[in-house]
Amino acid sequence: MSMMTETDRSVACITNSMADLRETEEALFGILDYVLRKNCREDFSAEEWEEFILCCQQLDKLEHSMHKVKAIVVSWYQAPG
Repeated sequence: MSMMTETDRSVACITNSMADLRETEEALFGILDYVLRKNCREDFSAEEWEEFILCCQQLDKLEHSMHKVKAIVVSWYQAPG
């Protein structure tokens, strides 16, 4: 059984964050679509509102991923060479 090194874990985290970026791009287009078509909460159907909330949650997921990537980059540059 192979063990992941710290570098392997870092690369995996960054790769996952890149996937999060792609998903968030789609979510942003979804949010924009709703913002342009809806004036208030009452304009949303239950399904649309659920999708809108899921898109907003994707933004939170991206923020968390970016904090992890930032921590990895900082640790790379602080690590003894």
